[in-house]
Amino acid sequence: MYKLLTRAIMVASLLVVSVSAHAKWKTIDTWYVDGPTSVDRQTHKTETTWTSERITTQYVDGDGNTVEKIEDKMYRWRITPVKTTILKYKYVKQQRCRWGRCGRIRSLRWGKPISTVEMSEEKTGGYQRTDLVSETIIAYAQVEEVVEEVAEVVEEVAEVVEEAPVVEETPVVEEVAEVVEETPVVEETPVVEEVAEVVEETPTETPVEITSNVNSTSMDFGINAQYLGTKTEMASNLNTYFKALPEFDDAGLHGVIKQDQALARGWTGKGSTIAIMDSGIDTDHVEFAGKIKYQYDWNNQWGTGIEDNIGHGSHVAGIAAGKMDGNGIMGVAPDADLA
Repeated sequence: MYKLLTRAIMVASLLVVSVSAHAKWKTIDTWYVDGPTSVDRQTHKTETTWTSERITTQYVDGDGNTVEKIEDKMYRWRITPVKTTILKYKYVKQQRCRWGRCGRIRSLRWGKPISTVEMSEEKTGGYQRTDLVSETIIAYAQVEEVVEEVAEVVEEVAEVVEEAPVVEETPVVEEVAEVVEETPVVEETPVVEEVAEVVEETPTETPVEITSNVNSTSMDFGINAQYLGTKTEMASNLNTYFKALPEFDDAGLHGVIKQDQALARGWTGKGSTIAIMDSGIDTDHVEFAGKIKYQYDWNNQWGTGIEDNIGHGSHVAGIAAGKMDGNGIMGVAPDADLA
C-alpha cells in the first residue's frame, strides 16, 4: 500500500512538471518609464569668447560739421558644457499561455536601465564695452554755408536781371537832339557824336553766373584749418586727377572720406606727426621711408625695439600715412610723419 501511494505521488509530480514545461509567458505590451536625471556642469571646460556688433551713427559737432562715428559694441560670453544623463526603465506586460490557452497576466521591469546622454551649452555674460573705430567729418559746415550763399547770390542776380526794364529811349540822347535842333546848323557836332559813341559803347547788362568750385584751393575752413597741417603745392586742384591715381581706392577708404577733395586743396598732413601706439612699425618698408620721426618702446616685449613682428601696427601706419608714391597703399595723410 505504501509503495502504491509513493508511485502515485511520483506520477502526479511528473504530470505537474510536464504541464509547467508546456506553459510559456508571452509579451503582449512594452513601454518605458523615465527614471532619475543627473546634470553635470563641466566648469573645467568653460571657454570665453568675444562677439562684436558694428554701429554707425552721425551727429553734428559744436562747429556745425557732420561727423560719422563708427563703434564696435563688444560682448563677452562664458560657454560651459552641460552633460545631462537620463535613465529610462523598460517594462513589459506578459500573459501565460499553455496549449493554446492564455490566462494569468503580469507586469514587470525588464532588463537593465537605459542611459541616454545629452550635451548642451550654458551661455552667460553680455555687453562689456564700446570700442571707437573711427570718427570722421563727412561734411564741413562752412562749405555748406558757402554753397548756400552762392545760391542766394545767383537767385538775387537772376531776379535783378528779370526785373531790369528794357530802355527803349535814352533821355540823354533826346535832350542832346533837342539842343541840336535849337542850335544853328554846323557841319560837325562833336558833342552829339561823342554821346552817340558813349551810348553805342554802353554794354548791355548780362546775367552774372556765379558757380562754386568744390575743388578750389581757396576754401576757408575757419577754426578747423588748424587741424589740417600745412598746405602742399599739388600737381592739380581737380579732385578727378587724384581719383585716377592707381593707389586711390575710390570704392573703399579714400572714396568714403572724400580724400580726393582734400588732396585737391593741398591738405596732405604735411607738418603733422601721427603717433602709432601699436605693435610697432616695419621700419624697412618703402611706404615709411624717411617718415619715422620719433620712436619709443615701452617694455621691449619682443626684444626688437619698435620693429613690428605682428603686422598690425604697420597696417595701421599704412592707413594713416602711407606715401603717395604711385605704389601700394596711400594713407589718409600721405605727407605726415610717424612716431
